[in-house]
Amino acid sequence: MNSLDALTALWSLGGLPPQALAGALWLATAITFQPKTYFGVQWTAYMIFMVLVGGLGTFEGAILGAVFMTMVPELLKLIVGWLTSLAG
Repeated sequence: MNSLDALTALWSLGGLPPQALAGALWLATAITFQPKTYFGVQWTAYMIFMVLVGGLGTFEGAILGAVFMTMVPELLKLIVGWLTSLAG
């Protein structure tokens, strides 16, 4: 092992602890966890409905169901906004 390889390895490994600490501190401030809001009955029913809309038994169906169930409320908001602006 020549000195350039050793220097590169030391330089790379020397930065890991500060990077890990910075990442852990950022994560602690960026994420809040509230179990009652994330794992409620409404959330569970919404996830089951996504799978049912997309189709049971296929991975692609669940993804398509999630996309569909996410896009429908957004499109409805857009349509309601247009209708509201047209109605005056």
